[in-house]
Amino acid sequence: MKKNLTLNRPVFEQQAFDSSALTVLATLFHRFVEPADYDLTVRRDDRVIHRASVRVAAEGAPSQLNLDLAKLGGEPACAREGAPVYTLAAGGVLGLYASAGVGRYAVTIVRLDQREKRIVLDSARAVPAGDLFAVTLVRPGLYQALTVGDQGRGKGELRVALPKEGDKLRVDQATLIELGDQGLLRPDAAKLFSGQSVVFQCKLPTRIQVQLVKPDDAITGGGGGGGTPPPVGPGRPPRGEPIRVRREVITRDHR
Repeated sequence: MKKNLTLNRPVFEQQAFDSSALTVLATLFHRFVEPADYDLTVRRDDRVIHRASVRVAAEGAPSQLNLDLAKLGGEPACAREGAPVYTLAAGGVLGLYASAGVGRYAVTIVRLDQREKRIVLDSARAVPAGDLFAVTLVRPGLYQALTVGDQGRGKGELRVALPKEGDKLRVDQATLIELGDQGLLRPDAAKLFSGQSVVFQCKLPTRIQVQLVKPDDAITGGGGGGGTPPPVGPGRPPRGEPIRVRREVITRDHR
């Protein structure tokens, strides 16, 4: 039987990531601290494509849901009546990611049960304190991480290499970087293999950018390199699917 295989080209071409415009290989994890009803709006390239309600219960609901932004947009974007309802437990996490395509997404979440509506997430502006922004880096080379917040700017370096024979590679094992006061990154430098993820944990509202500044010419230029391509199997982050965050990681220091 003949099978048609489709290459998810953006996975291999992505060189820049920005928390203000979610793309393939980037995931934003928002934590809902308190039980309440919330309104969720998704925009692709500044156009509203999806509205939904998020109901956060004290107990008896899932602790994490993942929403593939690339699969949204089939329903009337302006219709609130009959819109989907997502249910999460208090302290639960909503993972927002795009599995394919070249769209740039922004997400707004508003709490509804207060006298004045309160915006708890506006990804186009910043990643809120207590949330996570994760990026899966596939292309080998040197990346620069930049953070912009109300209290300052930070800078860090990420070096990505192809695994060699004998290296222990686990693409489900992420590198955690904390973003603290004055935008400082801790640690401010990290090494990882192609296909692994780096997770930025925000202590203050922060915009995060990751840019490939020096590709590995030995690999991207066709000059060899001797490495082994990263595995791309079912459930692996290089397909554009989100990593799963342990509950203790996202709740640490934000209780």
